Amino acid sequence: MAGFVGQSQGQGGQGPGQGGQSQDCRQRLIDMAGGVGVPAPRTGGPRHGGELRHSDGPWTRAAGAAEALRTHMGLVRGEFAAAHEGVAAGTEGLGAAAVLRTVRMSWERRIEIAMGECESLAVHLRAVAREQGENEAAIRASFARAGGGAR
Repeated sequence: MAGFVGQSQGQGGQGPGQGGQSQDCRQRLIDMAGGVGVPAPRTGGPRHGGELRHSDGPWTRAAGAAEALRTHMGLVRGEFAAAHEGVAAGTEGLGAAAVLRTVRMSWERRIEIAMGECESLAVHLRAVAREQGENEAAIRASFARAGGGAR
C-alpha cells in the first residue's frame, strides 16, 4: 500500500497533510473496477441463497497477522542490535567497520519502515471490517424501513 510509509496515524489513519490520500486510493479502486455504478457480479440465486454477506473475520485475521509481524520485527530488531554490540571495538581501523555500520543503519531504517507499514495496514484492515459491518447494518435497516424486509 504505497503512500502509507512513514505516515503518523492521525484521525482516520491519515497522516498530517495527507487528508485526501484515503479517498484517492478508494477512487483508484473504483476506477479499476470500471467506475461507479458498475453492477456487482451476481453470486446469488437459489444455490447461494441470494445474499451477499459480510464477515469481518478475514479482515480482522489479516490485521492480527500484520500486528504479529510487526511484533516479531521488533524482537528481531532487538536481536540485531544485540548482535552488533561491541563490533566497533573489535574492528577499529578497518574499512569494513564503516561499511558494516552503514549496512546496519540501512537495515534498521528498513525494519522501522516495515513495522510502520504493518501498523498502518492493521489499522486500515480493522477499519474496513468495521465500516463494512456498519454499512451492512445500515442497508438492512434501510430495507426494513422501506418494507422490503431484511433477512
